[in-house]
Amino acid sequence: MIAGRHSSSETSAARLAEYLLSLDGNVLILANGPMGSGKTTFTRMLGAALGISSKITSPTFVGLHEYKGDGLEFLHFDIYQVPVSYYDIKELLISSSVRKILLIEWAEKLGTETVAKLKAEGLKVVVLDFTLENGEHLITSTPI
Repeated sequence: MIAGRHSSSETSAARLAEYLLSLDGNVLILANGPMGSGKTTFTRMLGAALGISSKITSPTFVGLHEYKGDGLEFLHFDIYQVPVSYYDIKELLISSSVRKILLIEWAEKLGTETVAKLKAEGLKVVVLDFTLENGEHLITSTPI
């Protein structure tokens, strides 16, 4: 799974995890979509596929949860109620010697200028657009 439209499933999560682990450096995943479209559920599946053994829970009211895996950290940020800036993300990802994958829910709130600045810093960025159609959770993925 990388470019295209997919069902939100463990298979899709495993394919994305494989792709993310093949990249050098830190990765920013921008998860967009309405409430109930499956962002947190997919994040749990992705974390498991990345080898995270801890229970992944929604960080809605705290903003950020950090999970340690084998040789990487998986960060789960929910910015629905917690504002985040370019500098917050830069501090988490760019100023670190540990390999990190950061998934941000409600990433559409970041704005294109912030994303462009982060990409200019050398971050790999993947956009996941979540939808719910006829009871099925779907993801359109785009590397940028």
